[in-house]
Amino acid sequence: MLNILPTEGVSFYMNFKKIAAVLAAVAIIGSTSYAAADSIFLSDVVTVSAAVTLRRNSTGSSVTQLQQNLVALKYLAASGVTGKYDAATEAAVKKFQTEYNLDADGVAGSKTLTLIESLVNGTAGVIEVKSTLLNVRATADAKGKILTTVKQGQKYVIAGEATDSEGTKWYKINTKTATGFVCSDFVTLTPAQSVEKVDPNAKKGIVRITGEVLNVRKSASTSSKKLYTVKSGQTYPFSDMKTVNGTKWYYIKVNKNVSGWILGKWAVPIESETAATDVPKSGKLTVVVNILQVRQSPSTSAKRLYTTKFGEVYSYSNVRKINNVNWYYIKVNKSISGWVLGSMVSVNSTTKTTK
Repeated sequence: MLNILPTEGVSFYMNFKKIAAVLAAVAIIGSTSYAAADSIFLSDVVTVSAAVTLRRNSTGSSVTQLQQNLVALKYLAASGVTGKYDAATEAAVKKFQTEYNLDADGVAGSKTLTLIESLVNGTAGVIEVKSTLLNVRATADAKGKILTTVKQGQKYVIAGEATDSEGTKWYKINTKTATGFVCSDFVTLTPAQSVEKVDPNAKKGIVRITGEVLNVRKSASTSSKKLYTVKSGQTYPFSDMKTVNGTKWYYIKVNKNVSGWILGKWAVPIESETAATDVPKSGKLTVVVNILQVRQSPSTSAKRLYTTKFGEVYSYSNVRKINNVNWYYIKVNKSISGWVLGSMVSVNSTTKTTK
């Protein structure tokens, strides 16, 4: 049974004429479910030295960077960026290792860190097995020698590609026991693409407090009057950022009555907003993926209001750039308006509006 689940964007193609030619590549074909993640967000610094090994109770900037990368890849909640390698981080690493067929010990060693970084930095494409069992063959051919089998849900980095005499594409992968080819008709491809990154120099966005206790001050100075105290894990919107004597400060709004400056050393920007100067502020757009969600606010975690489909055209009246990605505010009908992810649409000011 094939299920297409609504998400930010789902693209699907299967050449059924090739099924017979490659059926021998599959040991058992099971039910298939497609569920692409909304999008990948929230990475600030994406590189952790491959020489570093991080494990339970490790602390410091390398742990923070790892956690940000896990958030970007949807293995860890944004609240998990703490700078300490805690149980939640260990569980996220184990889940990642399990899905990518690594030793699932929860320790982030060189193999785990290198793979995470390659995915976040967009240097590796990935396939996910969608049949119950799939043969890995010595050559890119349905008659090639079977080296091993991989299971549904397992993910592998693409090490190479080849096309057989029938025009079917095969992907080269490295498993624990062998290196070989799998048929493209029985995997889901996620092309290499870098994650959308928080702009560290943005003057508007959201910060998460990383220091245990952090003073909110009247001006950007450690000698300035204390207005309030914020705590680790709390998040606040900021409307300005500046650097004073080499030190970064954020101007945050704590509540209706209190706004002030916090020391950037103890805060991590998890969302940035900058001016969207690359497109008109209003116009028309076309949905270019099979399914696209309309959301209550410009965030992939915001409430879903409506589902649009490929080829539909809408007018938009506002654009916001969040984490260097455009979001468009569209009007679906008289009662529904909301935000759609810019990477899933094509802006075309000359297209006739149908919605």
